[in-house]
Amino acid sequence: YMEISLSCVVSNEGDFEQLPLLYQDVKEAEQYQLYFGKRCVISVADVDAKKEQDYLYSEESEKKLINALNMGNLDEANQRYAEIVNTLYFQPVNVLYANLLRLFIAVSDAASQRECQTAAGDVYNDMATELVLCEDIVEINQMFRDCFEKIIEKHQNWQNSKHNQMVEKVNRMISAESSNKNLSLNLIADSLAMSPDYVGKLFKKYTGKSIVTRINEERIENAKRMLLDTRLPINDISDKVGFTTDKYFFALFKKMNGSTPSEYRKKHLIQETEE
Repeated sequence: YMEISLSCVVSNEGDFEQLPLLYQDVKEAEQYQLYFGKRCVISVADVDAKKEQDYLYSEESEKKLINALNMGNLDEANQRYAEIVNTLYFQPVNVLYANLLRLFIAVSDAASQRECQTAAGDVYNDMATELVLCEDIVEINQMFRDCFEKIIEKHQNWQNSKHNQMVEKVNRMISAESSNKNLSLNLIADSLAMSPDYVGKLFKKYTGKSIVTRINEERIENAKRMLLDTRLPINDISDKVGFTTDKYFFALFKKMNGSTPSEYRKKHLIQETEE
């Protein structure tokens, strides 16, 4: 079966001679069905009483909304959107459409700059079509909320990919430069043109360990290979893998492996001989 939603508009009282004017009032009031909702009875008198004459677009709320989207805060974005749209209630419909499209373009442009959204012009055209098809403000609000959710999801996916690439760069640098005694968080951050605090926190977030720990792990693994593959003195191995003091190397090696370097070498060489 087909479900049909009907609304009606009731004019003010008037003489026969006033019919053209009354009809014009009805047609104008009909547009306000967006605010009254589906299956409603609208009176011209109610519309006249609710009409808002003056409107000033809030650029401050727009900035806060975009900032919330950039931070991935959906609740904050929806709250800022509500602030904007509440000031638009019972504005003429063309004013509502124009300002909502303005808002969407601002959001879309911000998303495009982060490379996680399509071009603003294409989005504008799609949005304009969808906006006109909405039957009431409830549908319009839901459309915007869905849009915000998609933008945040795309931004988070893009950001995760970007951060993973950074972590891979750090790991490659540590593998290649671990023998450099000057290798540190600051040196790595400088090579990436990022702040040490930012790089350190992101690396810890995605790997569960600090960059210092990762560097030490790489050096200890290299030391273990050299202990078994060469007959170099342990002090020389400590120096070659990047440690600045033998004391620190010995303490860290034992902490990570449960034995000193000499015990490790002796144990594994004996095992190889027995095999």
